[in-house]
Amino acid sequence: MKHLLFTAFLLLGTFNYAQTKVIVPHPETGREMFYFNEEPYKDYVPDKNHSSEKIDRYLRKGNKYVEIQYFNSTIELSEIDSSTGMVYAFVYNKEKLLVEITSYFQTLPIGVWKEYNDKGEITKEDDWDKRYKMSIECLMQIMKERYDIDLIKDPVSILYTEKTRPIYIVTYSYGPYTSRWITIDVNTGETLFDKRLLGDFFNKYEEQIYRPK
Repeated sequence: MKHLLFTAFLLLGTFNYAQTKVIVPHPETGREMFYFNEEPYKDYVPDKNHSSEKIDRYLRKGNKYVEIQYFNSTIELSEIDSSTGMVYAFVYNKEKLLVEITSYFQTLPIGVWKEYNDKGEITKEDDWDKRYKMSIECLMQIMKERYDIDLIKDPVSILYTEKTRPIYIVTYSYGPYTSRWITIDVNTGETLFDKRLLGDFFNKYEEQIYRPK
């Protein structure tokens, strides 16, 4: 039965996370997001527990977080939802016009990345979902059923690569020195590598993790 479920997910293809949120209008305010403005986050509060020298402002509202960084020529704003694992990142120029939007599930690029000119017109699109033969939902199901790992709630990072074959690499962190490395074949769902490693032993297994035969 589990094999049939996996096959069904694989045939359904990739869920388009780009449809879960659009730039216009903003999902909470109904306001266009083509101009940088902190107004949509006026009911967020500063989160001192996440202070960082790299982040100028860190705001929170329930499970949602906003990171704002000011640079000489750009402003970078990230919206993070810890209940879904989704991250939406906006880059604005010095005139506060939107120039780029990207999205992630945890650390994995997903959705349609877009670049804009100063008229708000799309100049470039890159659909990451089309690269993944196995959907994120399918990977989530495999990790939960096979390893009891929740890709939303647990301390994980996710990488996709095609160096020797299409694979997902899921890293589960047990702390600063120990992680569990799991490599999944995107085409078959087969586990190609699964081992808990101390940092000192990572190099010994790096080839097996990232370039399985």
